[in-house]
Amino acid sequence: MTNLDGRLQGMSFQHPLGTDQLGRDVLTRLLLGGQQTIGL
Repeated sequence: MTNLDGRLQGMSFQHPLGTDQLGRDVLTRLLLGGQQTIGL
């Protein structure tokens, strides 16, 4: 889900690795991508 108001935010308690250019949480995207990569 995109959130253009929250794009490119730095690290915070809510977004430990910040957000990308579409406002998506980077940590969540890494975890979900890793799950798919290793097949869980």
